[in-house]
Amino acid sequence: MLVERWQKDGAKDLVEVLSHWRPWLPPRPEQGFQQGGTFAFNGEDAVYAFYDPSTGVHAPYDDFLQAIGCAALAAAPEPLARKKV
Repeated sequence: MLVERWQKDGAKDLVEVLSHWRPWLPPRPEQGFQQGGTFAFNGEDAVYAFYDPSTGVHAPYDDFLQAIGCAALAAAPEPLARKKV
């Protein structure tokens, strides 16, 4: 469960995986307007849902963490350093 991983070690394995993530650039510009969201489930029940209203807008960290039972952050996390390709 994400809550347990976060409380145990800050989900270091997830942070490691995300350090290798690269943005996807769509082949056609009109494909770049798809929106996403952030969701948390307890079994089949959604305990948190945030629909991104526009590109670059994401769920507030504290809202999500509190919804899954974690304490709020004192400040937003620093962005991960990205390696140049």
